[in-house]
Amino acid sequence: RITKREALFIGIGLIGSGAFFAFLAGSAPFLISLPLIISILLYDGAVKDFPVIGPLIMASCRYFNFMMGLSIGAFEGWQFIPLITGVYIFGVTILSQKEVQGGKALWHLAGCSLAIGAVSLLYYLLWLLQIIPGALAPLAAIIFSMVLADRILSLLTRSTPGDFQKTMKQLLLSIILLDTVIASGFAPLYYSVLILLLYFPAFLSVRLFKVT
Repeated sequence: RITKREALFIGIGLIGSGAFFAFLAGSAPFLISLPLIISILLYDGAVKDFPVIGPLIMASCRYFNFMMGLSIGAFEGWQFIPLITGVYIFGVTILSQKEVQGGKALWHLAGCSLAIGAVSLLYYLLWLLQIIPGALAPLAAIIFSMVLADRILSLLTRSTPGDFQKTMKQLLLSIILLDTVIASGFAPLYYSVLILLLYFPAFLSVRLFKVT
């Protein structure tokens, strides 16, 4: 509905605004915004359709995005926390490459399941290193990974494009749940409850547009 020229100007305007507000937030957020911008441009403009490097660059987008926020109140080991989300998005993006055509996707299912399993292992490692202090948080991460891995493996028997798209929607909405699990390792319970409340606007938004 719009020309490529209009899309170009809108994209430049939005990316420029993002960098500007990152600059206002401080030198650390601004410096992190630069590799984030590069990752966004690489994914959308060049590597989206590549089997491995595409998901890797998308994961870096999520990593730098999360890292940019944490840099404002940096603490010991803060730069490792966004790896959890990065690994998760790497697996989700691998699976997304089959959401249009569906069908057999053993490699994609295996890659996504392993990445989501790695989320709990990484979380546990950060807990052992005392970067994440919460005592029960690793258990929450393990349960998170097990529930989603079970959902992903169900695509072995139900593999239509609709099945893939439904699973993708669940995985993307589960980013909120993953953020809740991460927060549970640091803050009182009511912070996690506040994050979970984001599901309400999220469910409303997916009625307005497709998330995949």
